[in-house]
Amino acid sequence: MRISNLSDDLLIKILSFLPTKVAVSTSILSKQWRFLWMWLPTLEYNDNEISVIAPLSASWLRYEEFINKNLPLHRAPIIETFLISFVRNRITHPEKLKLWVEIAVSRSVRELSVGYFSHSEEFFLSLPISLYACDSLMALKLQGKNVLVDVVPLTVSLPMPKLEEAEFRVSQVNEKVLESVTFVKRLSLSSLESVYPSVGIVMSQLEHLELRVYKNDWSKLLIWLLRNSPKLRVLNLYVGFYRRDDEEYEPVDLKNEEESSVPECLLRSLETFEFSSHMGTQEERCFLSFFFTHASCLKSASVIHRAPRHGLQSI
Repeated sequence: MRISNLSDDLLIKILSFLPTKVAVSTSILSKQWRFLWMWLPTLEYNDNEISVIAPLSASWLRYEEFINKNLPLHRAPIIETFLISFVRNRITHPEKLKLWVEIAVSRSVRELSVGYFSHSEEFFLSLPISLYACDSLMALKLQGKNVLVDVVPLTVSLPMPKLEEAEFRVSQVNEKVLESVTFVKRLSLSSLESVYPSVGIVMSQLEHLELRVYKNDWSKLLIWLLRNSPKLRVLNLYVGFYRRDDEEYEPVDLKNEEESSVPECLLRSLETFEFSSHMGTQEERCFLSFFFTHASCLKSASVIHRAPRHGLQSI
C-alpha cells in the first residue's frame, strides 16, 4: 500500500513524529501533502536544528524567517504542545518570539515551553499578556537567563486557570514568577538568585515542589514557600555549588519559631522529602534541624551528602 493512499488523519499522525522543519518540507511532495503539516498538534522549533555547516549568523536568520513565515499559516484549532527554543544561540529579534507565543495562545495551546538565553543584559524576553488569560494551558516551562515574567494584569482574575504544572529555570525567582502560577499542583524552580517574596501569595493547590538553588540565603525562599503551600506533599531540594561565605549568611531564625508559625504542610501533609548535594554549611544544618523537628507526617526522607573531593554519601 502506498503511503499517499493513507487518510489525511493518519498522515498527520505520521508527520507528528518528525521534526517540525522536516514536516513542513513535505509540503512540496504533492498537492495532498501541501497543507498537511498545518494541522500538526505539536510544533517544536529548536535551534539545535540549525545547520552548523553554513555560516551561523546566516543560519540563525534563515531559521527565524522560516518560523516567522510558516507559523502564522498553522490551521489546527488546538496546539497540544508548542516548543520554541533559542538556548544555543541568541535570536536577533526577541520581540518575534513574543509574537510566536501569542500565536500559540490563539490556538488554545495546552503545553508551552519557551527557552531563551541572551549573553547581553540589554536583551530580555517578556511574555505576552494574552498568556495569562489562556484558559487552555495546562503545562508551562520557561528556561533562560533573561526571561522576564511580567506582572499579572489586573484584568485577569485568575491567571492561567487550568495550569497544573510549571517549570521555571530562570536567573531570578521573585514574586512576579510566583504570582503567575499560584494554582499549580506541581512546581519546579531553578534559580541563580532568589528574591524573598512579598506577602499575599498563597500556593493553595501545590502538592509537589522541586527547588534548585545556587545562592546563600536559599532557606528564606524555601521557608516562605513552605508556609504558603498548605497542601504540599512532596519536596525535592537541591542546593548547588555556591561560594561558601558564612559571614554574609543571615540565617532565618528557625530555633525560636513558635509552633503557630511552623508551616502547616510540615505538620499536616508533607510525606516525602529529598535533599541532595548537602554541603554541610550552617544554613543547611539549621534548616535540616528545623525541618526534622517539625515534619510530623513524613513517610520517606533522604539526604545526599556531596562532601568535597569525596563524591556522594547518603545520610
